[in-house]
This record gives sequence, C-alpha cells and structure tokens, in this order.
Amino acid sequence: MSKKNQSQFRHPSRRVAAKMATQQAVIDTYVGTLMVAVFELAKRLGCQDTVADEVSVLVAEKFLLNAEENLVRYPTPQRYANVATRHARISFERSERAQRAEGAALVPVVDSDGNVHHRVGRPMESGDVVVGDSDTTRFDLHVGSQESMDDRVIEALEAADMVDLCFEGVDPRSAEWVIKVDGYGYTVVEVALEAKLERETVQRHIGVARKQFKANYERITRSRESVSAS
Repeated sequence: MSKKNQSQFRHPSRRVAAKMATQQAVIDTYVGTLMVAVFELAKRLGCQDTVADEVSVLVAEKFLLNAEENLVRYPTPQRYANVATRHARISFERSERAQRAEGAALVPVVDSDGNVHHRVGRPMESGDVVVGDSDTTRFDLHVGSQESMDDRVIEALEAADMVDLCFEGVDPRSAEWVIKVDGYGYTVVEVALEAKLERETVQRHIGVARKQFKANYERITRSRESVSAS
C-alpha cells in the first residue's frame, strides 16, 4: 500500500468509533431538546416546576432505554414529548401519592350537581383538628405504639426481604408489572400500553408471576414454621 493510500486508509475500529461518537452526539442533543419540550408541556398540564422537572427526567430515562429505535419512530423530540409526557406525569403523581400513603389511584366522586371529580384514596388530615364540640384533638385520641423505631426498621427490612424471596423465579419484567398493578393501582390495560403489548399477554404474565409468588410465600412460611417448631 502506497503512503498516499495509507494516509487515506482508516482502521475499521476508528470508523466505528467515529460513527458511535456521532450517534451519541445526536442522542445527547435530542435528549436535551426533549427535556425542555417535556418541561414546557408538563407546565401547560398544570404541573409545578419541581414536578415538571421530575417528569422530564422520567421521560428522558424512558427514551434512553431504547434510544436508537425511538429516534427512528419519533424523528422530533416534540413528537416523543407529546406521546410520553402525560403518562409520565400520571406515573409520577401515582408514585408520590403512594409514598404519602394516600393510595396510588384516584377515587371518582360525584358532586350534588352531577359533576365528577377525583380525590385521593386516603386523604390526609391534620391531627390538630378538634373532635366535635370538645377540646380534644385527633392527636389526643392517638394511642402511642410501644414498638421502638429500631423494631419498626427491622420489621420493614424483613418485609422487604420477604418480597424479594417471594419473587424468586419470576422474571424482572413480570415482577415489575405485578408491583404496578397490585402495589400502585395501575390497570392491566395501562401496563400493556406502556409495554406496547396486548392486554391478554400482560395479564397472562401477571397471572403466572402471582402463582409463583404465592408458591414461594407458602414454601417460605412452611420452612419457617418447621424451624420454629424444632
């Protein structure tokens, strides 16, 4: 090979690296624009700035899980934002309600005039509220637990370990679906739409996962009972 040809020749690995770098630059630019578009759309949907920020991060993370395919399906960040923002907002708000022990799903309420609005499943009220005409507040009626904070932490950790053991043998995707449906109040239809699968397919996987969970729980319980008896 002549020196001229050698100067024009590029090693395949260098060409691949250059192509990958270019693709990554495209993805980075897309994600930056996407987060701005999601933030603005979330604000128009009534989200506060902090919530809009969280939603934009959720959408970006979902996009990056399958970035190359999403680039093909959604050529512009605005199109992806329009598709994903509303669902990400609902998911975020459900997660927040669940963490506040308000219940993940909203409950429909019919007003006297026939209009329907939604409220949290377990609304939180202040313990300072006076009960009836007395001077007693809800705090006064509360019976304190004798259980120490250390005991509560230990019980929470044991419960988390039990859940992990019960999901043994269940594929991570099915486990995630069970948690969303049984723990966070998602419907099977919503999970299927998010996974881009038929409802029957998701329902079948959830059913199999539940059976495995139950079988694991019964096995663990029998094992612990036999240990205690001995």
